[in-house]
Amino acid sequence: MAPTGVAAFNNGEVTIHRALNLPVEHGNSTTYRKLGAQRLKELRQTWKYVNTIIIDEISMVTYLTMSFIHKRLTEIKEPMTLRFSLED
Repeated sequence: MAPTGVAAFNNGEVTIHRALNLPVEHGNSTTYRKLGAQRLKELRQTWKYVNTIIIDEISMVTYLTMSFIHKRLTEIKEPMTLRFSLED
């Protein structure tokens, strides 16, 4: 996953926002919204066997988006242990 469309395209991946169904900031603060029952079921199925996430260009991810990533993964994979590792 990547924070921008260009980085995602260059790696043959999708953006963080698309993968986790997150709102895009566009320079403004945005609000986190929980998933509806059907979308939650779909994402749980999609993420069922995922245990590692690699985010390219992590320095481009805002604290708000990191918060949303944590909330969404907790919603999808509850209960979960979330570990962050930042590497160059």
